[in-house]
Amino acid sequence: MSKKMHSNGLGRYQTSSKKISLEVINVLPQMRRSFYNINDLADNIYEHGIINHISVAFFTKDECLRHIKNINKVFEEHSSIRDFRTYYGYYPVLIAGERRLRAVKELHSLYPDQVKRIPATIYHHITSEDAVNLQASENTYVPPPPDEEAEFYNNYYKLLQITLGKEISIAAFARKVGRNPATVSKALKFCTLPEGIRKMVRDKMISYGIACELARLKEAGKTDEVIIEWALRAVLIKAKVDDFRAGLKRYLNDKQIGMFAETEFDEASGRRKVMNYEMVQAFYAQTKYMNKVIRLFNEDLLGGKESPFSLRGPFNAYKHLLELMEESILPHLEKIQNDPYVKSIMRRVKCVDMVERSEKMFKKSKEFELLEK
Repeated sequence: MSKKMHSNGLGRYQTSSKKISLEVINVLPQMRRSFYNINDLADNIYEHGIINHISVAFFTKDECLRHIKNINKVFEEHSSIRDFRTYYGYYPVLIAGERRLRAVKELHSLYPDQVKRIPATIYHHITSEDAVNLQASENTYVPPPPDEEAEFYNNYYKLLQITLGKEISIAAFARKVGRNPATVSKALKFCTLPEGIRKMVRDKMISYGIACELARLKEAGKTDEVIIEWALRAVLIKAKVDDFRAGLKRYLNDKQIGMFAETEFDEASGRRKVMNYEMVQAFYAQTKYMNKVIRLFNEDLLGGKESPFSLRGPFNAYKHLLELMEESILPHLEKIQNDPYVKSIMRRVKCVDMVERSEKMFKKSKEFELLEK
């Protein structure tokens, strides 16, 4: 076991490098919440070994209690020291490297007699705050999804202000976590958005970039209903960030009124009302359902001979949608097809091609319905 004084921009700490048993490492919530391709990483580690050691803090009981308290605040968790394992009187807590730890644990499940320990850099007497800073800076090399990173920064920013008892400038906080101030500012603004919008990012319905543009609406004092409308528009037209930013700019400068042709008109004020919130939510639910159906098709869980799920539910939903298009939506679109805004939308979503394909599917669906009977 080697010992050295380690300088990482967070202060100087005595560290040691050693292999530590997988069983004694305690894992608290990390900045990264998504762990992709763990099996591929495990194969790589089995082939080449671990190039970069994981980082582990050896806390005393008091240090560990403080760290758990801080992590619970940052991630809104309820971890308890009662569930922690000790190692020669210390509490080993993972600071950084959870993907590597998970991959090695995967190898342990396959080769329990061969893989029992993992190389680690041990930090002695590191403060809880600096442990969190180290976690943040370590993730600059292989960053987590931006929305997860944003949530981490937002909660950690609040914690630091509570701990220090004073306001911290974004520039100072950005230096502390090793990030550009503009990146941190954007992350904090993202976290002011409604939970439904942030969930759309997690579900990959809209990008993090689109969501950050939506935060401009929040800054401008727009309601959550208006923000959701704009999010739905981004989904419908598969908006690119630059185009979406330009549209928002026109809207905020009062050069564009409203979002959808279906918005109501208020005769008293002479302005269009925003779409009813329940309508927006219903549309979002239907879109989410269709996305789930698409995912099941892509994963061969629907439509194949060995598929475990029935087609009846998705078929009936799609059939209803096609009937609605044929009987109600298309006649209205024909009436307003010369409107410049409608033309631009139809071009973006290839509406004509969609209608032709839908008509063919509608005929097939009638044949399928007859076969079902």
